[in-house]
Amino acid sequence: MSLLQFLGVGTVASTKDTNTNEIMVYLPSLFPSGDGRVAAQVKDVERTSVNSFGEQVRSRVMKSNTIPATWKKMGDTNRITSPDVREGTPVAIYQVKGQNTYYWTLDGMNAETFRMETVVHGWSANPNLTEDTPFNVDNFYTMTVSTHTGLMQLRTAMANNEPTMFDVQINTQEGKISIGGNEKNYLIFDDMRRSLTYQNADGAYLDIHRESATVLVPDTTQIFADKKIVLKTKQLFVAAEEAFVDIGVTKWKGKFEHTGDTEQLGDYTQIGMYKHTGDVDRTGNSISTGTVIGLTDVRTMIVSLNLHIHGGVDNGDGVTSTPLSS
Repeated sequence: MSLLQFLGVGTVASTKDTNTNEIMVYLPSLFPSGDGRVAAQVKDVERTSVNSFGEQVRSRVMKSNTIPATWKKMGDTNRITSPDVREGTPVAIYQVKGQNTYYWTLDGMNAETFRMETVVHGWSANPNLTEDTPFNVDNFYTMTVSTHTGLMQLRTAMANNEPTMFDVQINTQEGKISIGGNEKNYLIFDDMRRSLTYQNADGAYLDIHRESATVLVPDTTQIFADKKIVLKTKQLFVAAEEAFVDIGVTKWKGKFEHTGDTEQLGDYTQIGMYKHTGDVDRTGNSISTGTVIGLTDVRTMIVSLNLHIHGGVDNGDGVTSTPLSS
């Protein structure tokens, strides 16, 4: 025969605080004269008693129409926190025979009396715990739902040789979802900021924020495609200390402007007009099917077109002058 005795269904007299498992409850079997709205009432009343000498003694005592009851898990063994019952919620009351402590649990489905709740469920994840080990988040997988704070949370543990732990939070008050791990890597989806952010412990960072995207990496970024990579934008800025380009065929369409020196190894074939400001150092042949215009001079290492003259002309003893401008 069980020592836990069912006393009946009582009514919660005052809304329970979230951080406690105790409530004040009105139980008709203990207070049959109670009627009307249930409320925790404490009265200061006088009592008359007889002392050890046979004398009558009057004393003042506190009397209440409710009793304190502590939550006891019954049925849902994985629930860690007690239900946030409110005034008027029916609850089942139990008592261990021979004791003055009362226990309560929910009586059926009472969602209509609830308003805000914080509920924590836990599942043991440590195979080495003894029976009397108290609850600890490091030894449990936990799920938390709190409409008080607007939080839904899933959290794992590392109590059974797991290489890492995960913490997944849906924060409805801030409008974002975050995922973090024991290795300090984070992923955040912010619906209000309209952003998706990832950051790892090595300093790599990715942020998509509204119409912009930012990628920061301390080492290397690689993009591979077997067929095609397309970049399309109004302006493209590339800055690097060195650039290495290995392309079988390069086709440029549109105006090409260059500032600085150019070094060319191999032949260069130009079709059409080519204008260049600055020095061009080229090893190999330069072939043009169009016009090559030197606005200042055209020269080799030993000959300048502007200074090139010929002997043995006219009477055989004269020389030509420098080229005349048109």
